[in-house]
Amino acid sequence: MGVRLDEELAELERVWQAGACPGVVFYSARIMEAMLREVLRGEDHGGQVFEWLKVLEERGQLSHVQRMFAHNLRILGNDARHLRRQLGPEDAEVAIAMLERLLVWFCREMRQHPWTGVLQNADRDVGRSVNGVCPSRPTPEPRLAGVSEGLRTVFRLLDQPDAKDVDIDRVLKYLQQEAPQLSKKTPIIDALCADALIAAGRCGDALKPLREAQRRFGRDVRLRQLEGLALRRLGR
Repeated sequence: MGVRLDEELAELERVWQAGACPGVVFYSARIMEAMLREVLRGEDHGGQVFEWLKVLEERGQLSHVQRMFAHNLRILGNDARHLRRQLGPEDAEVAIAMLERLLVWFCREMRQHPWTGVLQNADRDVGRSVNGVCPSRPTPEPRLAGVSEGLRTVFRLLDQPDAKDVDIDRVLKYLQQEAPQLSKKTPIIDALCADALIAAGRCGDALKPLREAQRRFGRDVRLRQLEGLALRRLGR
């Protein structure tokens, strides 16, 4: 196997401890891409992560929300690779939080994979990045260093099998009460919430947070894409 999960997670923790936000985003996206390659091992779907995500969602192996996490992590990774914008601590934390949920997905999807064994055995030499595995659950719940409990809760609330099951009003209320500054520092939170609103058929409600976010992050591609999607579905 070309990529070792334990080594990648240790490197992710190293750049996080060093406060290297672009490095945290880069390694989070890199680990996500490696997971997708493992799930699609032996298949030829080209070299584009976007296409891999589309295939997995069409097969029912990836929920809309999980694809949403992966797609936004892919975009963040491209921001880090191509220096599209300055990445701060909030971007790094969101990247790790999305990776955390995707690691949970990987363990459910690939129960016999060696990487799942790494995540299931907290006493393995994987650095301190993986901890808090709950043995009573059918799959491990990895907890990566660098994610606050508030943000972890938000992502757990979002991570539902069907996008229509997401209680987005609860998510928005929780964000307002527990992490009111987070969406002011990174566009990803508003993008995720808007995506969930659109998936729930609430395209009009999605426009307000998208436009507020664009005033802060005018150059963000994902925000503009989501606004266009919401407007098309509204027939505008």
